[in-house]
Amino acid sequence: MLSPCPTYNKIDTFRYYKGRTIDINKDLGHGPSDYAKTVELASHALDHDNDPNAKVPLGIFLKIEKPTFEDKVLALKEKYGASDNPDWDKILERYRP
Repeated sequence: MLSPCPTYNKIDTFRYYKGRTIDINKDLGHGPSDYAKTVELASHALDHDNDPNAKVPLGIFLKIEKPTFEDKVLALKEKYGASDNPDWDKILERYRP
């Protein structure tokens, strides 16, 4: 993500980046599930600092579907028969001498 800083900006960031970006998905046909290509593209993200002709890659670099935290908690509750309203007396009884 590029975000110009209007407060501490010494150059016109909008103008600077306008011709120096490339959409990796549209222009390069990058598929966001290709991890090796993602690493290669990301390694060139700052090339424009040293090469005025280099393009800043923008787009979706990597997209991985994973379960959310809530999904994981729900799966654990189902696996162990947990409840949002546990019977604390029953639970604590297991640890009383």
